[in-house]
Amino acid sequence: MKNHNVEVLAPAGSYDIMKAVINAGADAVYLGGDMFGARAYAGNFNKEEMIRALDYAHLRDKKIYLTVNTLLKENECTHELVDYIAPFYEAGLDACIVQDMGVFKILHSTFPDMHMHASTQMTITGEKGASILKEMGAMRIVTARELTLDEIRQIHEKCDIEIESFVHGALCYCYSGQCLLSSMNGTRSGNRGRCAQACRLDYSVVNNDKVINDSRSSYPLSPKDICALDILPDIIDAGVYSMKIEGRMKNVTYAAGVTSIYRKYTDMYLENGRKGYHVSREDKNMLLDIFNRGSFTSGYYNSEKGKNMMSLSRPNHMGVKALQVVKNDNGRILFKALTDINPQDVFEIDSDNAYTSGDSYKKGSTFTVNLSRKLPLYKDRIIYRMKNGSVTKEIAEKYASQAGTLKKPVNMLFTAECGKPMKLELEACNTKVSVFGASAEIAGKQPATVESCIKNLSKLGNTDFTAGKITADIGTNVFVPVSILNDLRRKGIEKLTETILDKYRRQTVDESVYNVCKASSKDISVTVNDSIHDGKYRTSVYLKTKGQLKSYILSGLNNDNVYVDFKLFDDDECRKNIKELADSQNVTAALPYIITQSQNRIFGSLIENIRSCNIEMFLVRNLEEIGCLGNLGQKTGFVPKIVTDAGLYCWNSFSVLQLRDIISVCGCELTRITLPYELNYKEMNMVNYGVPTEFVAEGFVPVMISKQCVRKTYGLCDHNNGIIYLNNKRSGTYMVESVCSFCHSVMYSAKRIDVGYDSSLLEEINPDYIRKDYDNMHDETAWTGHYAVGVE
Repeated sequence: MKNHNVEVLAPAGSYDIMKAVINAGADAVYLGGDMFGARAYAGNFNKEEMIRALDYAHLRDKKIYLTVNTLLKENECTHELVDYIAPFYEAGLDACIVQDMGVFKILHSTFPDMHMHASTQMTITGEKGASILKEMGAMRIVTARELTLDEIRQIHEKCDIEIESFVHGALCYCYSGQCLLSSMNGTRSGNRGRCAQACRLDYSVVNNDKVINDSRSSYPLSPKDICALDILPDIIDAGVYSMKIEGRMKNVTYAAGVTSIYRKYTDMYLENGRKGYHVSREDKNMLLDIFNRGSFTSGYYNSEKGKNMMSLSRPNHMGVKALQVVKNDNGRILFKALTDINPQDVFEIDSDNAYTSGDSYKKGSTFTVNLSRKLPLYKDRIIYRMKNGSVTKEIAEKYASQAGTLKKPVNMLFTAECGKPMKLELEACNTKVSVFGASAEIAGKQPATVESCIKNLSKLGNTDFTAGKITADIGTNVFVPVSILNDLRRKGIEKLTETILDKYRRQTVDESVYNVCKASSKDISVTVNDSIHDGKYRTSVYLKTKGQLKSYILSGLNNDNVYVDFKLFDDDECRKNIKELADSQNVTAALPYIITQSQNRIFGSLIENIRSCNIEMFLVRNLEEIGCLGNLGQKTGFVPKIVTDAGLYCWNSFSVLQLRDIISVCGCELTRITLPYELNYKEMNMVNYGVPTEFVAEGFVPVMISKQCVRKTYGLCDHNNGIIYLNNKRSGTYMVESVCSFCHSVMYSAKRIDVGYDSSLLEEINPDYIRKDYDNMHDETAWTGHYAVGVE
């Protein structure tokens, strides 16, 4: 076994949960404040609670990471962000978890000695992207949940940066940071922390005009929760430093219970190695009782995907099999216990009715209860337990009560000698302090004893400390009033507390730096190339299929830019046609939405095919592609010209600056930026893009990029790119395209965006380029997206 220093990282949606997970063994806690967090509906921390949480954690040698993992608009960057973070920085905030590249730039510039963690929302899928973020100043990356152990191991070996990965909790169907499904169904954007969980809705799966699923498999986008206990040694050995538990929206039973289990097994492996590592069935059952969506999955770590990872029949807590109906005599129900039953266990009968146990029953025993005759409790029906009363009570007592509070031992030495000030020395957390009292006097009647002094000094009550080694050095016939001892103990604990916390606290942010970072980005982005806008819109068209390519060439149309989808470069005939087209028009190769560490070789071959068509401009969708293009360009002697797509979010001027710097450092050239789908025209106009901009005026929006594949889930995988449809009665029909060459799927919006070339909205946005799909589709249900109103 390797010698590892690893971290158990727990979630907290409230102050009490934060305390409980630390009591349960968390090394660090991630939580959200009342602004800019990806869980807007969690019980987030206000300013006072946040500072209290920092003090509570630091007194126990634990860390607090603040989530600032949403996309920020221009005015939020220039007028709110620094003011929001400054008091937490000064109180010793250990790190910020960040999604927005502009936010990253501001915080790293303003608070350079505070660690920056790149959120999983940044869609980090390989070593090139990780290296870019390290160059930006990231101390840690949170990997995409979709990476395998081998891919994580390669990142660890090739990039000297801390790795944090999810080991337990909910899995998103989409690559984190690339989901617009909730947003395009309304205005609740996942990129703003307001995800409406559209992936947990029911859908009909339609293949060749036939519905191929039923009520037993009607949740095709709902994965099971991950539980990585069985492969925890493999994850640690792959180079994961921080093992992250998902669940800032979960209750204290979940957060503290799961944390305690991962603390136990992390320590077991680090102390005993693989030979001494064994996960008990009891602990797995406890996790299932706390929360599961139809058992667990080990996620993508072992390259598993498809039906076994999905919770097709139910999107929420499944519970565990607990009771079987033996007999129903007009509502007098005879149950058989399939597992041990506890008082306050809660069992689901249907969506509106539940039964709560009032007693204990052993597995295999039977018991009778009286329930409504109308309930569907037919013979042999299995009833699931949704809440384990015993587990809930045990976790509350061990971790959420005052008795379970983790305290640091404090050593004390009390000295009292006649005629000299009494002295109390305290030591805890590698910190020593001393406090002094009045001069000791000769005892008139009852001199102090060592035992009595130690007893009084040990009374630490509700402080953050517990008595460690306490000694007393008392002269002969010395009088020590109890009030003096109490006062010394109180002052000593106060001084020790402040001295420990002072090690974490920082000075107030320098005003000059503070003001620069708060200043309007209009003044600091002048180094970016000027826009080419001259009052005319240039046009881009997107060719996706072989048929569209042929049709476009035959049409004789001439656009300022033609995007050709990467899949067409695999076809010899298409490459010939593309090369001819590139001789007369500007052609840009549209790259895959996702590439991962293990796909770099395939990506290199794709770029060779593209370059054979005399193309050196690329529509780029993620950081990994930028890094790979830069590397390939340096090897072959060309400078890749890059158009960033909407998924490389530029919501503010600072993100434009950061993205420009990244592209330049990688040896590429930033040519255009695609405007984001979720800003309205007023918000776009506040941003100084400084380079030509492109606006997607017509087409279906990619709302999910997933490593999962609906066709594979329903047994239709043939390793050929294919189309399947999902229909939800409320939100409409979505096309899902399998992209087999790069092993992901793309789900497109139910409604098509169609702004049109002559609309007043287009005039308000005023882009340099406008882009449309080449399909000439007329759709009466089309809408203008968020361009007019925006998202919350």
